[in-house]
Amino acid sequence: MTNRGEIRNKTLSTKIKTWGSLRFGNITPTDIDCFMEFDNKLFIIVEGKHDGAEVPRGQYLALVRMCKAISDSGKNCMLIIADNFITDDGMIDTGKSKVREIFWNGNKKEIKKINNVRQAIDIALEKSLNRH
Repeated sequence: MTNRGEIRNKTLSTKIKTWGSLRFGNITPTDIDCFMEFDNKLFIIVEGKHDGAEVPRGQYLALVRMCKAISDSGKNCMLIIADNFITDDGMIDTGKSKVREIFWNGNKKEIKKINNVRQAIDIALEKSLNRH
């Protein structure tokens, strides 16, 4: 049995996925590193990258547009682009990852006093649900 928030099948999670059969012209699938929903009122999207790597343009546009579409439906959405925090045992701890960019309801926001993904989500929860 696994704990909540832990990978259930570590062997399967290391398999490389191929999207070649899902190509439509210049459009190919993208992944999302983290997606969370709170009470159908707040949606969180997190994309982490290693060593300052850029988010590919298509993925970036898809994530920003998805966040905007969610907010246009009357829900709050936060998109976080982060630099992955690697633990001593080589795992990525998304909550401790350093925030690089934030979009709130589809609009880019300045990062003020936000150190990591967990802190950003706590702020979004406070704004949206008045809770932690």
